[in-house]
Amino acid sequence: MEKEKINEVLSIMLGVLSVVAIGGKLIQNDFTIDTIFDAVVNFSQVAVPVLAILFISISMRKINETYLKVGRSALEKLQKKHSDILIGPKYNRENYDPEKGKGKEYLFIADTNSNSKQRAKFISIPPLDEGALSIYVQKGTLVYGLKYKSNEATESEIKAIQLAVKESVIDKLEKEYTGCYELVEDTPDAAIIIDFDEKKMKGKMYHDAIYQCADQAIEVIKKYKK
Repeated sequence: MEKEKINEVLSIMLGVLSVVAIGGKLIQNDFTIDTIFDAVVNFSQVAVPVLAILFISISMRKINETYLKVGRSALEKLQKKHSDILIGPKYNRENYDPEKGKGKEYLFIADTNSNSKQRAKFISIPPLDEGALSIYVQKGTLVYGLKYKSNEATESEIKAIQLAVKESVIDKLEKEYTGCYELVEDTPDAAIIIDFDEKKMKGKMYHDAIYQCADQAIEVIKKYKK
């Protein structure tokens, strides 16, 4: 998204500089018929690629916003189904204002029957706009959501649940979405990160894929609850 904004700004700057340069040339040559004609030709040569870049950039932004909206909708539906363990999507700090600083929005795993504000990230919202679904299993997942004691949430236990989630989600992907995704290999604290092919995953299909994969993951996680 940031790259698209940079492209837009650079395109506008290029357009403005070109218009200034063409205007300067007209003034220098006293607005003769020939120089006016040359200016129109020069402006057209500059305007077409600049407008093309802007059109593509704005179109991509709208597509990304649509993916984010669709993916978020799927997770809101999932939270309602699993409201006993999921909260959000929401920002990772209380009273967080996204206009005033950095931060990420997540769907969280937590014990929603207690007054505790402790929670563990389950799914990151931002990557959804690029067709990516990141599903996390961490120590907090076990302690805050699954009732593990802190000393029970060992590295081996975390890895075991991560693997169970990954295998179950991959099974769903292979049955329903073959050829429409790739797996991201470098996943430090994630059980699985799926990069969907946006060209193939449109609207309802993307919504269903996000919902089904996340649902598959949370069903597996809940089986480990103490």
